[in-house]
Amino acid sequence: MSAGTSQEELAEATQLSLRTIQRIENGETQPRGDSLKRLARALGVATEEFTKGPASEGQDLPEDKGFLVVLHLSALTFLLFPFFHLLSFMSVAAPLILWLLKKDKIQGVTTTGKKILNFQLTWFLIFALIYGYVFVCKLNHIATFMDQVTLIRILIGLYLFNVISIIVNIIRLRRGKTIIYQPAIPFMR
Repeated sequence: MSAGTSQEELAEATQLSLRTIQRIENGETQPRGDSLKRLARALGVATEEFTKGPASEGQDLPEDKGFLVVLHLSALTFLLFPFFHLLSFMSVAAPLILWLLKKDKIQGVTTTGKKILNFQLTWFLIFALIYGYVFVCKLNHIATFMDQVTLIRILIGLYLFNVISIIVNIIRLRRGKTIIYQPAIPFMR
C-alpha cells in the first residue's frame, strides 16, 4: 500500500471491504476489473502496477535454463529402478529436492517445479493404484481383468509416456514455449 495510507483509509477511498484490501495486501487474491481500477485510482498508479506479479514469481531473479533442464531430467531418476517405482519414489524426490534448493533463486523454478511435481505425483498415484489393484486381486485370489502381458504393456506404456512428456517439455523449454505436464492433479498450487 502507499506510504502513510492505512488499510482502513484505502478501503474507504476505494469503497472496497477492509477484508478485500487485507487479502490483496497479503497476496491471497489479485484485484481484477472494477476493484483494480478503484485501487489504482486511489493510490495514483497505473493498473499495470498490480498485474506485474511479485518478485517471488521470478521476474527479478537470474535466468538459468540449464538448471531448468536438470530439474526436468531429475524426474527421470525412476529409470534407475523402473519396476520398483513404488519403493524408489525417486521421480518425486529428486525434483522436490532441486525445487526446494532453488525455488526462490532462479527464474521459472517455482512454476516449473510445481508442474513437474504435480505430474510426477499424479503418475506415482496411478502406479500405486495399478500395483494396489493387482496386489489386492492376488491376495484375495480374484482374477484381474488383465493378464500379466497386458499389465506389463500398460506399465511400459505409462513409463514411456512419462519419459516422452519430460523430453517434450525440455524441448519446449529450449524453444521458449510454455511447459505442459498433463495429466496432473494440482497438489501444489
